[in-house]
Amino acid sequence: MGDDGIVIASIAGSSVEEWEDLFNLINRSKADMCELKVSCPYAAEMEIKIRAGAVELAPMITEIAKKDLSIPFSVKLSVFNNDPVGIAKDVEKAGADAITFPARTSGLMIDVETGKPMAWSAIGGYGGPYQIGHGLAWAARLIRAKISIPILATCGIWSWEDIISYIMVGATAIESATAIAIRGYRIVNTWLREIESFMQRKGYDTLSEIRGISLEALLKPSEIQRALEDVHSKVDKKKCTMCGVCLRTCFCDAITLERMGAIVDPEKCDGCGMCVEVCPYDAIRIVRTDF
Repeated sequence: MGDDGIVIASIAGSSVEEWEDLFNLINRSKADMCELKVSCPYAAEMEIKIRAGAVELAPMITEIAKKDLSIPFSVKLSVFNNDPVGIAKDVEKAGADAITFPARTSGLMIDVETGKPMAWSAIGGYGGPYQIGHGLAWAARLIRAKISIPILATCGIWSWEDIISYIMVGATAIESATAIAIRGYRIVNTWLREIESFMQRKGYDTLSEIRGISLEALLKPSEIQRALEDVHSKVDKKKCTMCGVCLRTCFCDAITLERMGAIVDPEKCDGCGMCVEVCPYDAIRIVRTDF
């Protein structure tokens, strides 16, 4: 390996001396890049203070890596500290070539039949497609904070759409673990084909054309318009099957079921869009009130 592709080594030391030994080891290898894991949830739970359980030491470890490593490196950071963005800026200032972000969250699952913890029976790292929103939000925060070095995004990637989403919030590259472990390495070829098809369909020539475009429309919570005037849901009677999903999810009591389908009372509807999201037949849309 190393001759036919790109190899990124992944290391974590338990002391300054071990980090230095690992850097020397990597320098003698064929690795093209190195990832410094200073954020592993397991180490944090084990109270290992200098390995991945002490993100606040990341700038110091980065300075040592900048001095000792002969190849580019990224620093893998966690959100489980008082100031994730601040630490990312410190790591950038200390000389990191890239940042891998965000690391997995800590979690715990319980088997209710036995009353015991599932899997490894301990609090530790959890990952999977359900974390895509978490990962995208934190990647966007980091990039909006004007981090100038590349962000290698990770967390929740399961489909080609997830990859494009990370690029659209500004990520330079994407890492995936869970999807590869469960679906196999060949899923990468599927992702590449689907991404290529998407780009051709949309008329994009390079990924740089879409990198960060979603940030332009990303609002702060204080900027969200909470009450939309003259806006309400409208049901397409031709598509409505009267399944009742919209009826039970409307907290405004604005929907009733009639013989011809669901009916929305525009006086009660506040335009929240919940019914649009849950309708299994794409029969509802948001419109402006007709005068």
